[in-house]
Amino acid sequence: MNLSTHTGSFNDETRIDAVLVTSGTFAFNHPVLSPPAWANAYPPFDLRLETAEIANPMLARPVNYRVLEQAEYTQLGAIQDAYNKAELVTQSDLDSYADALVRIAKQIAVKPLDIMLVPLRGGWKPSIQLQVMNKRGYPLFPFPFTAGSQGRFRNENRECLIERLKAFQGKTALRIGVIDAAITGHGAKALAELLMEVKSEFRGQAWRVTFELLYSNSNPKHPLPKQSDIIPSMSSGELLFERNLHVVPNLVIDDWDEVVGLRVNNGEYLYKPVADGTVLLKAHDNHITVFRSSELSRFVDHLIATSASEAILSDPLLELKRTL
Repeated sequence: MNLSTHTGSFNDETRIDAVLVTSGTFAFNHPVLSPPAWANAYPPFDLRLETAEIANPMLARPVNYRVLEQAEYTQLGAIQDAYNKAELVTQSDLDSYADALVRIAKQIAVKPLDIMLVPLRGGWKPSIQLQVMNKRGYPLFPFPFTAGSQGRFRNENRECLIERLKAFQGKTALRIGVIDAAITGHGAKALAELLMEVKSEFRGQAWRVTFELLYSNSNPKHPLPKQSDIIPSMSSGELLFERNLHVVPNLVIDDWDEVVGLRVNNGEYLYKPVADGTVLLKAHDNHITVFRSSELSRFVDHLIATSASEAILSDPLLELKRTL
């Protein structure tokens, strides 16, 4: 894809090449969730206890990469010096990150969404994995939310969210997902406050908004996104908030421009999936492999998708659904 510049809500999905596709559908072979306490209190709701399905993700096309070198972990310092302080990603962190995404995908499969809101940039990478795992059963709506807790672009975001959600005005109830990476939780809290304002434009429609927050407990200053604790208590009337936390050892790529494939500058979004770069991957046996790719963002999508596929294939609650 050619370099594209996006401003405002970044909601033109047609300009973004499909990175991932589904490869095999897997069904739950027995009920995976008990009816929650609110199941009867907030109709209509499709729990889909009898069957639910997810798919394993794979790249839409092969990605270009080369293996430059392999070494023992004891040589990490020398390797990083040789490759200009290239970022290190461990296979165990990738696997834990993918496991969390599969858990979220399974929840979505039994509680289907109408739309997934994607605050940029933290929600971007996990959102495309989740959408494919759920067989593109809902649209994504990416929008600028860098420094969202400081109110940056608040009015613009309010207007673009209202405009996008007007597409669902014919529904009596709306199920909205939010996927993001969290550190303190300030951003998630600010987004919940913004959605309360947006909801005032849709009176008579019941909303259930579920925040799925990935966070790392390895941050000594912020082992939990505590500021997001208040989100469920912000529910009122026709608006119900839920917040689910998903701990991972490392957010892996949250602030790594070339790997996210999305740069932000004063509200301007530059989608650049073909950025050249190098990544060091530490395997389970402590060996380090140096990978070079002319499309580093897609290569990391490949790494995450591979771990997610393996998690799905090894999940005892899932079995391959064979179709004629």
